Amino acid sequence: MTKADWRRSMTEHEAILASLEARDGPCLGRILEAHVAATWQTVPAAIGEEGATSPLSARAKAAG
Repeated sequence: MTKADWRRSMTEHEAILASLEARDGPCLGRILEAHVAATWQTVPAAIGEEGATSPLSARAKAAG
């Protein structure tokens, strides 16, 4: 995980907390979905498991 990845993740976590504090569910949902998608791109590569399938990918396929 690069320093840029870490900074992006921390910024995302701050936005998650701000959305929770503001009780802004729709905003929180968008931030969490983007955060999880980014995590599924970053973490598997960092631990040597490239090609892992994101739960969001399965959700998108199920939604059609």
